[in-house]
Amino acid sequence: MEKILDNSVRGGRTIFWLKVMLGAFFVVCALMFALVRAGVAAVPGDMDSTLPMTILVLLLGTFAAGLALLVIFAIQGCYWVAWMYRSVTNLRTLGATKLHPLLAVILSVIPYVGMLIHSLVFREMVRKLDGKLTELGVEHPEVSMNKVGAFAGLYLMSIIAPLVNDGHVTTAIALVVGVASMVCYISALTVYVQQEKLLQAAGQEEIIRRKVDEVLKQREATSGN
Repeated sequence: MEKILDNSVRGGRTIFWLKVMLGAFFVVCALMFALVRAGVAAVPGDMDSTLPMTILVLLLGTFAAGLALLVIFAIQGCYWVAWMYRSVTNLRTLGATKLHPLLAVILSVIPYVGMLIHSLVFREMVRKLDGKLTELGVEHPEVSMNKVGAFAGLYLMSIIAPLVNDGHVTTAIALVVGVASMVCYISALTVYVQQEKLLQAAGQEEIIRRKVDEVLKQREATSGN
């Protein structure tokens, strides 16, 4: 078994920042909702004296949260790309796939359709890694292909919905569906990263076993002489 690179840290941080990004997204949505409600309440001649200050605070809060979301998205993106590149590299090292890691990354970051393509790439990664662990006889949790499929289907719906109808209700539904899509992805990715850790451990055990065998052979050769 060829030596594979440790990818557990990148995988763990990718999952962590994905969760943080979802949390930040909810905060931004909540602030925007509060801002809209405050704006609707701002009726001339019948307005609370504290309402302008409330609106200002909400505006500043929404701006700050939106900026934080962009920063979090950038950090998460860096870890995600680094994780995916190394993950595909490890699979290529093991001879489990012919997919080039750079191609996998490029296809996955194409605007709008990138995540749809990534769902196919990720499905291939899941299938190949599962097959390799099974081949090595390593017990492992299985990634739910239903969740991978749900991730792709829900993401597609979140893209198409606003194109069909750009109303507020449709936009809200698209956002909810998009979040559900990412929840499915995070769930599947979490199991995949666990599988990667098992593969890494199996690889280290194999390397140690080979070194022990080499030492024993050297001792046998020395004692024979």
